[in-house]
Amino acid sequence: MNVLMKFILALIALPMLISCVKSEQDEMTIPTYFLSEHIQELFLQDVRLADGAPLDIQISYRWKIADIDSFQTQFAHPETFDSLILGPRAQEIADLTSVKFLNIDSVFTTQRSKFVSDLRQELLFGLGGNEAIVKEVIITRLKFPSKYTKALEDISLKKKEIERIEQQARVDLAQSEANKKKAKLDGQVRIAKAESEGKLASIQAATEKSRRASQLALAETQSQVQEIQAKAQAKAREIALQVELEKDRKANELERQDLIARNDVALLNEKKKNELASSKKRQLREQKMELDKKQRQYDFDMEVTFAELCASNPVYADYLVHKELASHVEIAILPTDTEMGLFEDLMKNTVTKRQ
Repeated sequence: MNVLMKFILALIALPMLISCVKSEQDEMTIPTYFLSEHIQELFLQDVRLADGAPLDIQISYRWKIADIDSFQTQFAHPETFDSLILGPRAQEIADLTSVKFLNIDSVFTTQRSKFVSDLRQELLFGLGGNEAIVKEVIITRLKFPSKYTKALEDISLKKKEIERIEQQARVDLAQSEANKKKAKLDGQVRIAKAESEGKLASIQAATEKSRRASQLALAETQSQVQEIQAKAQAKAREIALQVELEKDRKANELERQDLIARNDVALLNEKKKNELASSKKRQLREQKMELDKKQRQYDFDMEVTFAELCASNPVYADYLVHKELASHVEIAILPTDTEMGLFEDLMKNTVTKRQ
């Protein structure tokens, strides 16, 4: 009886043993590149955001075959599947994900992390499809248009130049105040010396004359300082206006380019769907009217801003009046011999500042 049971159990176990041996032999005949994981690098070009701005994205991903038997019947090698399926599929997923972000400024600053995270998640869950299992996706590089980054660099440099001009104007004003105090102290010293020598009466007249000459010289110095300050302030405002105008011009240019792109899309859609094309054209006309309205409002605001600038800066107006008077009248006030050194010092300081 025991022998019979052993014989029956052996007959039952024999097919299972044969199946296991055959399965191991089949696995040994499968090439290793079908069994191992694959790491690929891909460069996605011209990925467009909602405003039409292009991005270049470099990614690396790690994947393996989901069903080896089914995969072998469709593809001769994993590299063929990667180049023909995964590459175009990654480009499609990147295009569909990037169009959800409205403009390049938000992606460059506040939404860059979200953009990278959303793109990684979309690739991780949608890239493999039914044929492969994507285990990891890394966004190795996100490249913005060179014109956009160059414009940001130019704006930053112009802001630094405005700060330097304002700092120089403050230094010039402090130097002018120091010169004024020095002239006042020098006059006080001369008066004290005259009193000590018993010649106060005769020196008071000379001191008064010298004081008037000093006042005239100081007035001229102050006028020159005000002229320098006015020029510096005007230059700073001019640069600031140029920065704002350039920024607005670039924004308008991007809006115009976006409008042109939308017009092209509308024209293409018009051939397929006439009803949608009519609605799209009406929207584009309204957008263009809004842009023209914004441009006219901007020009008006700029004129109002310049008028307020002149009204709030009488120093700049005085500079224009002095400049106009100086072009018609040439007057020179020479100091006395006793004040020649003071006048020469003031003139040297003025020439040095102008240089």
